[in-house]
Amino acid sequence: MKENIIPDDATLKPNMHTYDEDVREYMLDAIRRIGCQPETTP
Repeated sequence: MKENIIPDDATLKPNMHTYDEDVREYMLDAIRRIGCQPETTP
């Protein structure tokens, strides 16, 4: 892997703790929604 090169993809491994299944699903949906947005360039 070359230095200072941004890869085409990345793997995120979120770690979260919840006491409520509804909260857990809400958080997972938000992560998926944010993570699956199309790429934007300035």
